[in-house]
Amino acid sequence: MNRTALLASLALAAGNALAGPSFYNLGVMPMGGTFTRAGQVSADGWVVSGLGDINGDEQWGNRAFRWTLQGGFQNLGVPIGSSWSAGNSISADGSTVAGNLGVRPFRWSSQTGPQNLGTLPSGTVSIAYGVSGDGSIVVGDSNDGFTYLAFRWTAQGGMQSIGTLPGGYTSGGSGAHGISADGTTIVGVSAWTGANGRAFRWTQAGGMQNLGVLLGGDHSYAYSCSANGSAVTGFSRWVGDESMGDRAFRWTQAGGMQNLGVIPGMLHSYGNVISGDGLVVAGRCKFNASNTPGRAFIWRAQTGMVDLNTWLPTQGVDLAGWVLTDATGLSYDGSALCGTGFYNGQERAFLIRGLFGVATCYANCDGSTVAPALNVNDFQCFLNKFAAGDPFANCDGSTVPPVLNVNDFQCFLNKFAAGCP
Repeated sequence: MNRTALLASLALAAGNALAGPSFYNLGVMPMGGTFTRAGQVSADGWVVSGLGDINGDEQWGNRAFRWTLQGGFQNLGVPIGSSWSAGNSISADGSTVAGNLGVRPFRWSSQTGPQNLGTLPSGTVSIAYGVSGDGSIVVGDSNDGFTYLAFRWTAQGGMQSIGTLPGGYTSGGSGAHGISADGTTIVGVSAWTGANGRAFRWTQAGGMQNLGVLLGGDHSYAYSCSANGSAVTGFSRWVGDESMGDRAFRWTQAGGMQNLGVIPGMLHSYGNVISGDGLVVAGRCKFNASNTPGRAFIWRAQTGMVDLNTWLPTQGVDLAGWVLTDATGLSYDGSALCGTGFYNGQERAFLIRGLFGVATCYANCDGSTVAPALNVNDFQCFLNKFAAGDPFANCDGSTVPPVLNVNDFQCFLNKFAAGCP
């Protein structure tokens, strides 16, 4: 059989029509769980990390979880000496989770279990907030006996501080909250020579870059960046002609910091996460400065900021009993989203797939919706992205140069053969 015929045969076997938006109530963990909160979602939109509680006879407290549609909740446990854990972030393929074990950061995989990453020298408290696409790099913040500092952890180098903006060490320190899938870029907040903190973008080559603030603002914070680190989201204080408050932003080198606005009737907005392709932002809006639950939003250039509670029903999603308060995770293309809300008054994690008429499936590279959705055109699409150096082509989420290599072709073949769920 020639190459074209083989690809066509594989495409016909794996192809299937893509569904519209699907909403999943993740429920609660076994052993008497009462609540769940979502952390992040894998690049393909099928694996969710987060936090839930258990109340068994011999075990109790909050536990980090890894959730899949097929397997449900996987309790990631705690090592001896820790009483609770939270799964804040997840790798691109969903196999590695990072978060905190009380006041210590951890990295979990099926091979290692929850691994305590420790602290910076002389430190007593640290938390992990982000993990690279291949799960090899973890970022967060740790104290060093004087202040808190953003860290970057690898198995080879251990936990290392990435420093602060100029003047920041003695005036407040720094914290890392997100890392690009390719592992090259870290984002967060740092003190500096001026007042209040500033969102930063860090690379090995360029060091820590001050991203500034929105009009009239006096502080900013970066939470997440795209797969190659070129787009960043977070929030900044903003002062307009008639109103003021915190505003979600999307930053790029070419466009600077863009104000994404706020849901009408709300005071503040926060960009929690940006999609791998950098085109979709999700987060939350708040009515006031208190911790009162707000409303989850999603933003893209075509629609602007929309309240998921009012927009999803127009897309055919039944939200009876739900109030969606926070969006925390996006798939690579932004078509899958995880977050937290209240279902009949009970706090629950949720997952939505198929936003914008697209159901996330990595192998469906060209995003086709006509059956068979997986076909020979997807291979040509992948080849084109690989040739262009598109981060999408880093199928295995590797961070060791060259990140695009022959292993990505084998990875794509495996995902194609597995088909779309």
